[in-house]
Amino acid sequence: NCKLLHSVSTACGCPSQATNPCQLCGDGNRVPDSKQELPLSYLDESVNYEGVNCKLLEIYFNSSIESDDLTCQLSQAWTTEYCCSADEWIPPTTPCPICVKNPNATIDLGESLTCEQVQEAASTLWEESDPNCAQVQSVTGPVCGCDDSGGSTDEDVSMCTLCKDASNVTTPDKLVPFMADRFFGIEPTCQQLEEATRALAMDSKDFADAPLIGSYCGCPYVEIACVFCPKPGEQFQLRLASTAIC
Repeated sequence: NCKLLHSVSTACGCPSQATNPCQLCGDGNRVPDSKQELPLSYLDESVNYEGVNCKLLEIYFNSSIESDDLTCQLSQAWTTEYCCSADEWIPPTTPCPICVKNPNATIDLGESLTCEQVQEAASTLWEESDPNCAQVQSVTGPVCGCDDSGGSTDEDVSMCTLCKDASNVTTPDKLVPFMADRFFGIEPTCQQLEEATRALAMDSKDFADAPLIGSYCGCPYVEIACVFCPKPGEQFQLRLASTAIC
């Protein structure tokens, strides 16, 4: 209970625990009065409080979350229209469907959310046609037991690793900007990408470009390097870090 109170303490004039506090609606912007009470009940379980809404989320982030934290960036991407737009909120006419066969399975989206929580968030925030919907479906499918990317969903199936030898990436904090379109417009780090890859079955079609990404993130090279446009008398080698999903 003490930690919960600390996490919203700026509402009472206390200084933020964060050095550069997260602002839900971006720098200098606040949740409009008309949207402060919009419910975000899918977060109740995460913060151990019944009745989370846009106003409380704004206070929570400003009190305790850094602006460069993935939790902040992801929530900003998810709730821009719902909590921050000046336009009146109109609930989705065709809510984003998230298939869930394992409701209590968890997925790391900045913070750990259950499949059931993600399902509720998607149906609350987005139309089925929203790009965020397709991205969440792709991320949650393997974990929630509904992989439609061509991969297996059996519990005994081998899971992917970004590096072929299952080692960890050597540059975990390096940003991967060319994968932002798969992370809700947020540039993931190599470590975040590695964690996302481990949620995929070995025969999944997602992240088919992982060999290039693995090399970018410092995975060991393959033993026999690819010869790229060789010329007589010289060889230019493009050494790719192969992965289980190559």
